[in-house]
Amino acid sequence: MADISFTMDRIGNAPEIQELVGQYKREMVRRNMDSGWPNDDIYHFAAIYLNGEPLSMVCFAPIVAHKTVYITGAYTRPSWRRLGIYETLMRECINQWRAEGCYDQLRSGFNKKNHISRLLQEKRGAVVAEEKENAFRTTFSLKPTGEEWELKPECLKPLLDRLEPLLG
Repeated sequence: MADISFTMDRIGNAPEIQELVGQYKREMVRRNMDSGWPNDDIYHFAAIYLNGEPLSMVCFAPIVAHKTVYITGAYTRPSWRRLGIYETLMRECINQWRAEGCYDQLRSGFNKKNHISRLLQEKRGAVVAEEKENAFRTTFSLKPTGEEWELKPECLKPLLDRLEPLLG
């Protein structure tokens, strides 16, 4: 049986995440999109791992003084896209941030050329708060709803059930 996990930590504590940030940047350059994604220890990440390999990640800066989590980028390995991994990752992040009760909002955004990112954010309920030359900035409420849950292995089982048949 495959092993799936969700992890949140600082980027500097995870060399495999630093490598994935580099992969993301190279892909963005190939797609002619901004790639100023930070790869610095002051930033945090959350990732879904399958058998020890990060499949999807989001990098962020949680600023308690602003009561805001700022997303600095998100990436899913190309061969693992459109399987619900990123949606699961963000659901667990949002749940975790709401459960902590330290944040009121999630600030994110998407490049105007990145239609998939736009659809994913709209599906989550993010609202465009600002328009820049090449991007839209979005906001999403992180205030606790009372429906938060403790992350347990069974929370990731539906995703694992979808992924296991692809492992060959």
